[in-house]
Amino acid sequence: MKHILLAGLLLLLAGCKVEMEIPIAFSDLETKEVLTKSLFVLVEVPTCKDYEDTRNESKSLIDLKEKVAAHFPIAKYSQCFSKKMNSFAEYKLPFSIIPKGMKFPKEAGDKLSETSVGVIRLKDAKIGEAPITDVQLFFFNTFKKQLNQFAEDNYTSLSATIHQILTNDLSEKRFYYISTPVYVDGYAYEYIDELLAKGDKSTITLSNVSADLLMLIPDNEAYAKPWSITVGTEEAYKKATASD
Repeated sequence: MKHILLAGLLLLLAGCKVEMEIPIAFSDLETKEVLTKSLFVLVEVPTCKDYEDTRNESKSLIDLKEKVAAHFPIAKYSQCFSKKMNSFAEYKLPFSIIPKGMKFPKEAGDKLSETSVGVIRLKDAKIGEAPITDVQLFFFNTFKKQLNQFAEDNYTSLSATIHQILTNDLSEKRFYYISTPVYVDGYAYEYIDELLAKGDKSTITLSNVSADLLMLIPDNEAYAKPWSITVGTEEAYKKATASD
């Protein structure tokens, strides 16, 4: 039992490993009203089960649940599981998608910051003459401050890895384009454009620099600059790449 407790202490002192997963279906990007989705947050723990009696939760998991409840009132505990020899506690937090045409933050920002940890804002754009959609990711400062306070109160640092999981649930092909360095399905790209058929999925992992910039709390602005991807139809993809 002492070894388990020591492992928990070492993990805390070394920094808290956090993974954020934001699932996005292409049908979500056609919404005409504000959608509330789930952001999945995975927090690494030494073990899920008690060392002496596996029917009970581990001390480290119980402690984490108490601390998360105190700092993140809207977080809902989901489960604890093991993945590749590591154990994670999974939480769900509300995340909003703002439709095209709705002004942000004037119309939606202040109210949503009380019920969501962040938003995806949709904006009409073009590549040449091809109509596309900018998908802009923001986190609210309220959530960032809660993260910083959590780290400060527990004498640790937070290392967050952010994943966007894109799924084409439409009948037609859709493309996405990212102009900054990212990992896609585990492979590094300086930039990427990819066409997804019905049922296809891509896991996009932000670079450390992009993730850190996204989680900054700006001094003179209400929101940090967003992290963006571009999506569109197969026809728009062909027009945009015709001169390549």
